[in-house]
Amino acid sequence: MKKLFKVACILLSVFLLIPLTGCNEKTPSASPSAENGTTDKPTSTIKTSPTPAPTLAPETNLTQYKKFLDKAARGEDIVIAYLGGSITQGAATSPTSGTGVDGQHYSFSYDSETQSYRALTFNWLQEHYAVRPNQFKQVNAAIGGTPSFLGAYRLPANVLTQKPDFLFVEFAINDNASPAISDKTPYTMFSIYETLQSIVEQTYAVCPDCAIFMPVSAYRKLGGTQQAWEDILKQGLRVTRNYANFAHIPYANCADLFYNDPSVDKNKVFMGDSGAGNTVHPSPYGHSVYAAGIEKAIENIFTNASFDFKPADFTNATKVEMDKLKGMPYRATLVMANDLTFEGATLSSTVYTDFRKDYKKLVSKDAAKTFSFTFKGSAVGMWCDSGTNGYFNVKVDGISVGKWGLNVKRTNTSNFFGFMFFIAKSGLDPAKTHTIELVPDADQSDITNGGKYALEILAVMVDEYSK
Repeated sequence: MKKLFKVACILLSVFLLIPLTGCNEKTPSASPSAENGTTDKPTSTIKTSPTPAPTLAPETNLTQYKKFLDKAARGEDIVIAYLGGSITQGAATSPTSGTGVDGQHYSFSYDSETQSYRALTFNWLQEHYAVRPNQFKQVNAAIGGTPSFLGAYRLPANVLTQKPDFLFVEFAINDNASPAISDKTPYTMFSIYETLQSIVEQTYAVCPDCAIFMPVSAYRKLGGTQQAWEDILKQGLRVTRNYANFAHIPYANCADLFYNDPSVDKNKVFMGDSGAGNTVHPSPYGHSVYAAGIEKAIENIFTNASFDFKPADFTNATKVEMDKLKGMPYRATLVMANDLTFEGATLSSTVYTDFRKDYKKLVSKDAAKTFSFTFKGSAVGMWCDSGTNGYFNVKVDGISVGKWGLNVKRTNTSNFFGFMFFIAKSGLDPAKTHTIELVPDADQSDITNGGKYALEILAVMVDEYSK
């Protein structure tokens, strides 16, 4: 392996025409366990990404991989970050034993911190490219059930404060609400093209040498009465691949890994019953296949300084031009609960066990109290916790922009595009002062979970924020 590492460094230097530095042979080291990196605790100051620099030209996006190798070879500290949804968080087939959709019994043990694709790829990078113990640190910034637009808002506080050297971005499955928007209006908010561009541009603005890789997840083949759902998932994966291809961000197409590799047992990559989670969460075997494909792609870049990008597929969709993408949000900020004020509300702990365990939430149980936040920025939205029970009139600058509710029978009257999180309004003048309000509806009688009225706020999301 020492020889392989040195060959990779030499070949990358030749292909990229960068002087060879720091490619010393790997010295024997222990195999430190993956460390779950922490992100900013809510007691820290508000985190805003700096104004993004212009996007690097596509052909330069592989040079960061060479810089990663050089930095690792010099023995400097390395941060590997993972931004994504439940698959990246480590979700797998559930329960761990039972009868699958094929009628066959299955049983396995699973530990997300050693068997998920995240854990496996981190350990692989560490084992092959670290030159000393504890050199590599892992930052697990994945949250299940969240799309790339929330990821773009979380990025500055949850990832960029850690100054990553290598960033995995995985939202293809969770962006299932955005494919139609992306195909029809690719240059608007919530378009996958714009939110992924935002993540890339914000990352390069803070960490220009960070290597970025996009795993494009897969799903259990459905068909039949679930064909419409499968078509939506397929569309989302296509849009994500399109972005990666024309932006020249290396990726792994997991559908190819799962279904087109003859060495893979296709019946084992997804297991369990027909539940929604088991449709997209791989089995432990599936996670290992996922990881192996990612590792192969990365090793090829390290060795050959190349990636086989494909032409983007815009069949029945608006063709996207790279230079027209703005990257939305442009300069994202999460104003956390402990930086907010709300008359009569209390600051409480959350129940999360992941990196959000230190987050606080602002809780109000008084349906007569309106939440209000004043800011300067170009877009504003809310990130609330699942304990919220109620229906609200959402106002921006005194004008109602729609109704939003959580755990109630009534549905949202505006496309706020979210569940616990939503953008209320965009296109605001960032130089002017604005106010967002959540006004409890007079009727709170249709709460569905048997609970009582509550508003639980994790953060306000603002683009181009200033006080």
